[in-house]
Order: sequence, then C-alpha cells, then structure tokens
Amino acid sequence: MRIIKVLILILLLPSVNAETLKTAILGTGCFWCSQEDMEKVKGIKSAIPGYSGGDLKNPTYKNHRGHIEVIQITYDPKIISYKNLLKNFWRQHDPTDGGGSFCDRGPSYRNVIFYKTEKEKKIAERSKMMVQKFLKRDVKTLIRKARKFTRAEDYHIHYARKNPFRYKYYRWNCGREQTLKRLWK
Repeated sequence: MRIIKVLILILLLPSVNAETLKTAILGTGCFWCSQEDMEKVKGIKSAIPGYSGGDLKNPTYKNHRGHIEVIQITYDPKIISYKNLLKNFWRQHDPTDGGGSFCDRGPSYRNVIFYKTEKEKKIAERSKMMVQKFLKRDVKTLIRKARKFTRAEDYHIHYARKNPFRYKYYRWNCGREQTLKRLWK
C-alpha cells in the first residue's frame, strides 16, 4: 500500500523539466504557418495556435474581433533563449508589412510580440531595432504587453499535418516562401 502511495505521489508531482519551460506568445500572421515553422526549431516543445490581444472572453475563428492570430510557444530556455526564439520569429514573416501578413490582410493578421516581463520587452525592442537596421526599412511588428491567450479550435491545431496538400497550396499561393526568400536572402 505504501509503495502505491509513493508512486501516486511521484506521478502527481510536476516534473523538474516542466518547471523550467517557458512560454511566449508571438504572431506572424496565419497561425497555421506560425505553428508549422516554430515547431521545427530546436528547443521548442510546442506551438499552439490561438488568439490574443483583444477583449472578447471567448474569441473564435468566426469572431475574434480585436484579437490577433498568434501561437503560444512552450520552449526550453536551456536549449533556446528568448533572444534566439525571436531571431527565428523575425525570419518567418515580413515585419515591414503593417496591414497583415502575406495574403491574410487586416488587423487580426498583424505581426506581434506579446512580452510578459520588462526584460522580454527590452529584448524584443532591441531585436526589432536590429531587424530594422538589417532591412534598412521601417519595421511595423507590434510589441505589446501579453494578454490572455485563448487556444484556437481543434481543427486549426496542426492544420499543416492534417491537411498537407491544402496547407502547401495555401502557403505557396500566398507568396509566403517567395517573400521570405527575397526579404531575408
């Protein structure tokens, strides 16, 4: 009986590794593309599509007025720093476009960094200045204080894996690959 209690206690305790993981909320336009791109980065454990930045209690794909499509990234800071996470983020969108992202237009497709701490804000601002210097153009990516994240509907989670042909067609048709190659050389 005592062994069973000890095993149950061990199973209920959070793992040491889980306590060291951090989260970040970033938006590069379409959350399908953001999820697919970020989950390939070493040190990122997951990237979940959702909505943030607005005042609706329960935003949905059909009604997320005031919110931005984002991903909530869970990452291991021992493997990838917040600074390096942002380096990957910048190369996945056109930060000079303030009207949306690729063929997705409008405020819900803006590029955004939602910071949680003043340290993250400073890192984000510094990285934005570096990108602006590199591109020699005005960077329109928003940097805002983190707000509530609401997970997207299940059919958006891993859309690229569930619908590979539609996803690839969408991504190519929007000019995402072509723009990223031209912009980041």
